[in-house]
Amino acid sequence: AVCDNRYDCVQVLVDNGEFATPHGRFAMGIAIAQDLAVVPMILLIPMLVGEGDSGGVVETLENLALLVLVLGVAKLALPKVLALVARTRSRELFVLTLATVCLAMAVVTAHLGMSMALGAFLAGILLADSDFHGHAMAEVEPFRDALASLFFVSIGMLFDGSAIVASPWLVLASLFAVVVGKAAVVAVAAKALGQPAWIRIRSGLLLAQIGEFSFV
Repeated sequence: AVCDNRYDCVQVLVDNGEFATPHGRFAMGIAIAQDLAVVPMILLIPMLVGEGDSGGVVETLENLALLVLVLGVAKLALPKVLALVARTRSRELFVLTLATVCLAMAVVTAHLGMSMALGAFLAGILLADSDFHGHAMAEVEPFRDALASLFFVSIGMLFDGSAIVASPWLVLASLFAVVVGKAAVVAVAAKALGQPAWIRIRSGLLLAQIGEFSFV
């Protein structure tokens, strides 16, 4: 069994009874670090556009400053808004409020030249930091698995069998490089952190595959 992010890792490790094992805890730590690293990576990618164009860099920094300002205001206002909505005891209104927050943040990041997915992700972070994170998780849980399945199905629909027929050795070499390379990187990281050989091997194999973050 293999995984790529913390959600997959939790499911895989729990299903195999390895969640509390040393390699399970280490793999989860790496998966969480990957999740956290995605945000600054996506934020910094626009700065690479233009190859040294100072105007582009300045504009990106201005957008980042505006995004931080928006996040600061949202962090102060969101708990009060959720508290007002929760007092109505209306499940429909609460779900609509969650959707509005996510869509609003997505629009903000899109307006600042970043991805809408990043805005939704930041909205999730704001909600997770509120007192209503448990309630929010319970409401969106049914949608999460369905949307994740839809995402992977849409990726699978991009499969082009003719590419394998045209360049079979290139495809195999690329697959080998990605899977073995990622496992090797995890093993090297584990060694640098002083983990024994068996944890390095099992953690590397556990995290060998790629998932949505690798596609990003």
